[in-house]
Amino acid sequence: MAYPNPGGGSLLARYLTPEAWAELEGRKTRYGMRLAHVIASGLANPDSSVGVYTGDEESYTLFAPLFDPIIADYHDLGPEDEHESDLEPARLNVPNPDPAGRYVVSARIRVACNLCLLPFDSVITRRERRIVEATVVRALENLSGELAGSYRLLYGMDRPTGSGWSPTTSPSRRATASSSRRG
Repeated sequence: MAYPNPGGGSLLARYLTPEAWAELEGRKTRYGMRLAHVIASGLANPDSSVGVYTGDEESYTLFAPLFDPIIADYHDLGPEDEHESDLEPARLNVPNPDPAGRYVVSARIRVACNLCLLPFDSVITRRERRIVEATVVRALENLSGELAGSYRLLYGMDRPTGSGWSPTTSPSRRATASSSRRG
């Protein structure tokens, strides 16, 4: 495949130079992630702000000549920096979007994580999705106190139980299986 010359103002367009393309084009991770997979969304959507997706943990190092400058630009973090997470709500430094309580009925915060040694969503197989599900279910079964609950698949619920679920009221979404894009 020839250098695709991504258009638009995305970070992909800024950092995928012909030299980076030549260096990275033939690489493939153990899960089959290639540069074509990494940049497919950015080529299809030149109006996107970033334009790349990673398929597995190895992608970050194998495609570092592309990912490192994009991450540094987007997050203001260099390869030597360590990302810090603080999930304590009391320490969040964000303004209240509706301090008078007149407009916001509910809000949702999406947090995505991946399990070590398994591919990410863009290249995961159905079998690997089942491994992720089983691992998460085992972890959830160990929760206690106010975090205790039950895990149920939407497609396994009977109609009366599932009828109260909707994408706007549920903190989770319908479990789906996507086709593998490895190759």
